[in-house]
Amino acid sequence: MPRPIPRSARLALAATLLVAAPAAAAELPQPATAPAPLPAPQPTVAPVPQPPSGWLGLRLATRDGQVVASAVLSAGPADRAGLAAGDTILAINGQPVATSEAMIAIIRALPPASTVEVTLGGATPRTVKATLAERPKNDQEIFRKLVGSQFPSARGVGLDHKPVELPAAGQPTVLYFWATWCPSCSRTAPLLSTLQQELGHHATIIALSPEDPLEVAAYAAKHTDLAYTIATDTDLASIPQIWVAAYPSWLVIDRTGTIVGAHIGAGEVGAVETELRGLVNQSAK
Repeated sequence: MPRPIPRSARLALAATLLVAAPAAAAELPQPATAPAPLPAPQPTVAPVPQPPSGWLGLRLATRDGQVVASAVLSAGPADRAGLAAGDTILAINGQPVATSEAMIAIIRALPPASTVEVTLGGATPRTVKATLAERPKNDQEIFRKLVGSQFPSARGVGLDHKPVELPAAGQPTVLYFWATWCPSCSRTAPLLSTLQQELGHHATIIALSPEDPLEVAAYAAKHTDLAYTIATDTDLASIPQIWVAAYPSWLVIDRTGTIVGAHIGAGEVGAVETELRGLVNQSAK
């Protein structure tokens, strides 16, 4: 039978518990602070679609306080209206324009299919009417607009300093726009060389560079395995109707001079080969 605790001991134990209780309570875990409420989701506002804007197919420059057409896209609205590179533009719909920015603002404010009167200066001032097209989304879209148009007769300069006809007369041609500093061009060059060797005299591949002829000649001297024709046309000045925005780019041209394919980027070399082989097969029939 357990021995009873003396009354004095019981009183001392009770006093100890009363003193220790607050400390014990302080050691109990405190309730966690409630997380701040998440902000209410905001309603998604869909972007307001912008109406399509007009486009003339011109590259513009401001020279001596006048707006000048520095390039006119082949088969574009301005080209069909009779504008040419070098034309001075004085007014649009009778509204004078002194800078290219002012002219662009006027054209963009008009919807596609609008007819505009373009007043031209120079030795023989005249006014022409042009029907605006819808503004392309990017440079690739502009380049592809060349398909179906006639390639303008032009000349490059070969490594032998002799003229190179663009495109080659009477046979399918690939006009390959490239540059010596372009890594993608270096990757696609062997494929084009192999293609030229396989097709032989049935097709012509012309690699046209906008660079200084001496730089291109130095590059060619280090890459003697290139089987296609190499030519230069500084800044592509002889073909202002052709807008090249990136390298490598290709135009596939049939034997009548009609552009049947327009491609930008190394990934398009397979499509170029397919189109050129198709033209060669057509020519053989």
